[in-house]
Amino acid sequence: MKAYFISDQHFRNSYEKSEKIKLDKFRRFVEHIKGCDALFIVGDLFHFFFEYKTQVPKTCFEVLTMLKSLQDSGTKIYYFAGNHDFWLGDFFSEQIGATIYKHAQSLVIDGKKFFITHGDEFVAGNKVFRYILRNKLCIRLFYFIHPDIAYKIGAIVASGCGILSHKRGQILWIKVYRIVNQKFLENYDVVIFAHIHSPHWLHLKNKDVAILGDWVRHFSYGKFEKGKFKMFFWK
Repeated sequence: MKAYFISDQHFRNSYEKSEKIKLDKFRRFVEHIKGCDALFIVGDLFHFFFEYKTQVPKTCFEVLTMLKSLQDSGTKIYYFAGNHDFWLGDFFSEQIGATIYKHAQSLVIDGKKFFITHGDEFVAGNKVFRYILRNKLCIRLFYFIHPDIAYKIGAIVASGCGILSHKRGQILWIKVYRIVNQKFLENYDVVIFAHIHSPHWLHLKNKDVAILGDWVRHFSYGKFEKGKFKMFFWK
């Protein structure tokens, strides 16, 4: 069994130089892992993603094409929706073939018990804000906004979410520590978090905790092979 774990790419709806560099690295990464058993995308693949019934933003096309090619190579894709891309519809499951999770999951992979979560549902402080963003009525109303305008609004809201998360950095770490400790008491072998954008990996007494980092600054990822989990940095 060979599986890879990534998170927080935050691909933006733009053609800036920084996005082109990020896309190039991601393209090489996808080519490198083609044919592996699984890729776990643990949230925030896009900085903002809202799925209309008949349209897909053209700036997302290249990333979606890469993932379709990866799925076609025999690699199973598991996509955990994060706080920036929670509004996934059926495009990823029907057109790409990915399995979508909108909440934390307990999975057994090659005999190891994994707890996988983007993390915002456990560590985010503003529950009212989360409720508004994930409210079905609000989502339906958003459909009536023209996509060009909607994505501009989404980019502003998404950037605001990022600023709030960074300001609450130490509080987030304390909450993560408590959750990880609880999951280890529940006999999980590997606990995987994202959301915080700071890569960390700790192996202790045959158990692993990984905070996957991001592809904005660190380009970090996890790899599980032959029953062992490790973290690396893509160049």
